[in-house]
This record gives sequence, structure tokens and C-alpha cells, in this order.
Amino acid sequence: VYNRCGKHRRCGPLSNVATKGHQMGRAEKGGKKFLGSGSVGLSYAETLGALYAVNPDGLLVAETKSLKILLADATACRMFGYSQKKILSRRIFDLHPRAHLSKVRRYFQELLLGKKLIVSNVPCLKSNGKIFFADIAARRRVLRGKECLVGFFRDVTRRCQVEEELKVVK
Repeated sequence: VYNRCGKHRRCGPLSNVATKGHQMGRAEKGGKKFLGSGSVGLSYAETLGALYAVNPDGLLVAETKSLKILLADATACRMFGYSQKKILSRRIFDLHPRAHLSKVRRYFQELLLGKKLIVSNVPCLKSNGKIFFADIAARRRVLRGKECLVGFFRDVTRRCQVEEELKVVK
């Protein structure tokens, strides 16, 4: 995960959000270590960092008022084709094609208000101008005192292509 300054963080400020309300094992004194099935004690940060490293979905956190991207993981940076510094200088709607912004704004509001938990086949814009499609699962959270939307982006471009090919065949 990268913070707004472009510094790599293994899980940084998301560790409290990601683990809040979930017991992942037996906590040691001070709650800094836990034990998994047959494993040695690992810190939450080490464990979450390892889980983020194998997650195929991109993670973006955006402030709901300014729409600025506050955090992005390496997968999201690759997915959108931006360096961490560049993606953190973007706003939510910069990552979507202009022709589809009215639909994307509606999706954003539905996610923000909790009317939907997942939106499908959302057109996204890469840094090189190419469009890909993503399913986005998002939840509201307060991070660092700011209301945010935490979103997980799954590239479904291939699925959309197959669906279009099937329509043509019918």
C-alpha cells in the first residue's frame, strides 16, 4: 500500500480497518502477535502485508468529499498503469472515461450510500487511455479522521469480452 507521500507501506493505516472486529488467532500480550494454525507468531502488519501481496484485486481508498485517492496498493497501480505518486495525485473520476461519468457517478453514490455493495462492469481508464472493465466492491470507513470509500477493483475485461462475443453468436 502506498500513502499520499508515495511511500510504500506494508499495510499502514489500513491494518486497524482490515482487522477491526476480526480475530485471526490467539493474540499475545499487547495484541501485537497472533498465532495461526501451525504457524509461528506473526504481527498483524506482517500477516496483512502477506495477504495483500497475493490479492489479485486492486485496492484504492478515496476521500468522499474531495474524491482524492488517499491510498493505493501495487495491484491498483499496475491495473491503472500509474506510479504510486501519479495515482495519488488523481481523483476518483479521473480514473474513468468521460463518456461514462454519469453512470460512474451514480455507481459511486450507490456504493457511498450503501445501496449497493458491488457494482459490475464499470469502465475504468488506464493512464495510456485504454479502457478496462472492473467489478468494484466498496465500503465506507473513517480513516485518519476522514470519511473514505475503500474500494476493491477486480479486472473483468476478459469476462465482458466473452459476454459480448456470446451476444453476437446468439
